[in-house]
Amino acid sequence: MAKFNFIKKIKKVRKKDQEEAALSGAGEQEQVPSGTQEQAKAPSETGDTEEQKPAVKKITGIIWEKAGDAVDAVDEMCEEAGELAEAGGSGIIEIGAAVINFYDKASAVAEWFVLKSLVISGRKLHDMRIKTAQYRKDIIKDACVLGVACVAMVGAFALATGYEYSYNGRVLGIVQEQSDVLDILDLASEELSQEYGSNIEIDPEEDITFRSVVSYGKEIDSQDDVLRRFTYMSEINAQASAITADGEVIAVVENEEIAQQVLEDVKNLFLSDSDDVEYEYIGFVEDVKIESYSTKLTDITSRSEAVSLISSGGQEAAEYTVVEGDSFYGICEKLGISANELTALNPWFTEDAMIHVGDTLVIERTVPLLTLETVEVTTFAETIPYETEYQDSSYYYEGE
Repeated sequence: MAKFNFIKKIKKVRKKDQEEAALSGAGEQEQVPSGTQEQAKAPSETGDTEEQKPAVKKITGIIWEKAGDAVDAVDEMCEEAGELAEAGGSGIIEIGAAVINFYDKASAVAEWFVLKSLVISGRKLHDMRIKTAQYRKDIIKDACVLGVACVAMVGAFALATGYEYSYNGRVLGIVQEQSDVLDILDLASEELSQEYGSNIEIDPEEDITFRSVVSYGKEIDSQDDVLRRFTYMSEINAQASAITADGEVIAVVENEEIAQQVLEDVKNLFLSDSDDVEYEYIGFVEDVKIESYSTKLTDITSRSEAVSLISSGGQEAAEYTVVEGDSFYGICEKLGISANELTALNPWFTEDAMIHVGDTLVIERTVPLLTLETVEVTTFAETIPYETEYQDSSYYYEGE
């Protein structure tokens, strides 16, 4: 790289100053003799400017020299940077050339592979076409046989496969298709509701489950069989009405209407039939409610059964006082309980035990599950005793 012009100028000036300094030094030495030092000092005493010029020139030369060295260093750094840039550019060009060369080679290999694959595939297709033409009849026959065999296998598998259906985990039977069960659920629910007087709904998602099984050699249910199985099944869910007393279920009947009738029947058991009694209020001591209740079909009671259960379904502890003539078996017969029941309530009282008049025994008596509460208004005639007082009067005839 060429040097800058101002560097050359600096060097020329520095060289010229050095030459002038050398010439001035030599002239002074020739003019001043060694024996006349006092005369030589005279000019310096009169003016110092002539002696200061060489020193200034010397300092200026040093400055120019240092500046030139700095410029040389910068120039060398620029040359090295240029060399590095040239080397980097060459490396990048070489890498790009290598990439392009690799791409060209890879493209050539891929093109060769594709062409070779096409040629091989074409040859194989040609050979297959020739063989197909030669054995066309055999191939068609074998294909037909294979197709018939596949259809037969699929049909046999379909016929040999069935579905085991269950209601709430209880297996009922096997059907050919799931639709044989699902299509008659509404009809089964309707018939069960009519037969038992309850709202019975069979949910196909929650109540019914299917499992794929091999049905070969097993009995397959038709839709009539499925309907009959559901109709005669007792362990089926039903929506009924429950009569509760203070939050406790005391009876379950078909629906709310029958529950109301049961409560009216229970009231009538304890109401008086007299025409002289009028009721202002009839109710129950307990908090009686009728609520919707999910239960099994077998747990639903009829109207008469519910009335009997409420009127005599409770047990209450009571005491029996021994009277003269009582015996162990006589007390059992009088109370209508067995000897084991009496002994269970009174462990000390056995067949051989001695009892005395006035002894008390613990017994249980049947009481209604509901307590009736009434307010009665009674009309009755009361005879009031009186005395008859006779008085004489002039207004009436005698005997009137």
